[in-house]
Order: sequence, then structure tokens, then C-alpha cells
Amino acid sequence: MRIIASTTKPRRRRFLAMFMALVLTLSICACATALAAESASASDMRLESTEGTVSLKNANGKTVSVRSGMKLYSGYTVSTASKSYAYITLDSEKAVKLDANSQIEIRKSGSKLELLLVKGEIFFNVKSPLASDETMNIRTSTMVTGIRGTSGFISARGGNESTVTITDGEVELTLFNSNSDNDYQTTVGAGQTGSVAVSEGGTITFGIDVLEDDDIPGFVLKELHNDPDLVERISSATGLSLDEVLDAADERLETDEERAEQELKEKDAAAKQFVDEKKRESAFSQVEPEPLPIPIPTPMPTATPEPTATPEPTATPEPTATPEPTATPEPTATPTE
Repeated sequence: MRIIASTTKPRRRRFLAMFMALVLTLSICACATALAAESASASDMRLESTEGTVSLKNANGKTVSVRSGMKLYSGYTVSTASKSYAYITLDSEKAVKLDANSQIEIRKSGSKLELLLVKGEIFFNVKSPLASDETMNIRTSTMVTGIRGTSGFISARGGNESTVTITDGEVELTLFNSNSDNDYQTTVGAGQTGSVAVSEGGTITFGIDVLEDDDIPGFVLKELHNDPDLVERISSATGLSLDEVLDAADERLETDEERAEQELKEKDAAAKQFVDEKKRESAFSQVEPEPLPIPIPTPMPTATPEPTATPEPTATPEPTATPEPTATPEPTATPTE
């Protein structure tokens, strides 16, 4: 019994040691897997930081609490209020900034990313070209901008009008009309602004203008001010000297915010006026009109007969002479006896 006991203890210890080694190995593998997963998730889109009032909704339309560094999933919608901004990253090489009074919807499937710019303006900066299996598109109501290794900003300020400005690199632009299956593809290069408009009849109008330093909005200048490497890229690609406008980035941003706030007030006033007119029209249509009085027919006036001629008065006969009364005979004397 003692020998057996003595022999059994080392076996148990060896078994325990092997078990602990196996557990340690599995733990190390699990940690490695977790690190690999974390590394793989670095390309996930995240809400890096916000300024002002930023709201977030998931694919079901439910409001989600905003936290710095939180992961953004397909179907999420990010909205900014007045004087508010949102910074979104895909990794250290890709970033976008959402301007004030703007809204985007995220559409992501694997390595394919699309941002639907519902309204407002967005700045993008892709430092390195995308891999062959990656795509990054920004869509508006009139165009799709295919981005690979580029910087610039896109605007969708209302109606069927959009603009894309490229500050370095080149993008592929697809213009489309919802009323037609025929799309038109073109390119926009560094230092150019492409403008797209679609009429109610479906006619697509496209034009390209040369970028001037005064055309760069304040919220973009703020990003350039903090990124000397990007400024160098833009200056080399466009030949623009940005030192002066970068020094006035704060002033331009303030001017842009004031103008945007005034435009928002005007839109709200116009919308309120429209609603008030509709309410008045609705109230008027619901009121029963008072019955009109039944007109009493007026008798036709009878013709007044013409007066007959008054006959000439006849001559009044002259009165005849009245005969004088005859003398009454005096009574005769009665004879006496």
C-alpha cells in the first residue's frame, strides 16, 4: 500500500503538471486569438470623437448612446446639430469628418464600405491606397464617389444637387438618374470640383471648376491645420499655397457656422409658413358654407297706361229767366144773407 501510494503520487503530479501546461497553452492560444481578432477589428469603423450635439441611431431606428471610440455597424445613422461635428475612423489610414447640420448612413459588408450622405457635408482623408479587395464609396442622391487613396470633401446641400472637391489624388465619379438605368462615369482630379445636378425631367448636368483656396470650408481647414503632412500633399497636388487660409481657419469656421445657422432659420421659417398655409386650407375646407338666401323674384312692373285726353269742358248753359210769380187773386166777398 505504501509503495503503491508512493508510486501513485508522482503520476498524479505529472498528470497535474501536464494538465496545467495544457491549460496554459490554451490560455496563450486564446489570448493570441483575441489579439488577432482585435487586430483584425482595427479596420472596423469607429466614432472616434464628437463636438457639440451628435446623435446616433442603429439599423432599427433606435437611439444609441454616443461614446468616444465606439464601434459603428452597418445601418447606423450619424447626425450632427448646429456647430457640431463627428470624427470617424476606419484605421490609422482612413478617416472622415462630418460637418455641422449633416447626416450619414453607414453601409458596410466585409471590406466594402459605403457612406450615404443624406444631407450636409463630409471630409475624407485616405492616406494610403486601399487594398485590391477594399472599396470605399460616398453616395449622394445624384452620384457615387469611389475613393482609394485620396482626400477631399463632398456636399449634398439639398434637392438633386451635389458637389465633390478633390484636394489630392483622383476619384471615380458615377452620375446616375433615378428615372433612368443609364449612368455616366467620369473622373475628378486634384484641385477640381465636380458639380452634379439632376432636373425634374431627369436631365443630368455636370461641370468641373478649378479649386481656389477660398472654396475650402472652415471645418476642412481645421483638419488641415492639424495635419502638416496632408497640407504638403495638397500643396504638391494642386499648387495651392494654404498658409494664409490656414491662419484664418477659425474665422472661416465661425463665418460658415453663422451662415449655416441663418440658412437653417430661413428653412425653418419657410417650412412653418408652408405648414400654416396647409392648416388654413384644411380648416377652410372643413367649414360648411352658409346657405345662400333664396332670391325672391321681383315682379315685372306693369306698363302704366297712357292718360286719356281730358275732354274739353262743355259750355254751361245760361240760366233761363225765372217768371215772376203771378198775383194771387184776392178772395171774393162772401155774400151775406
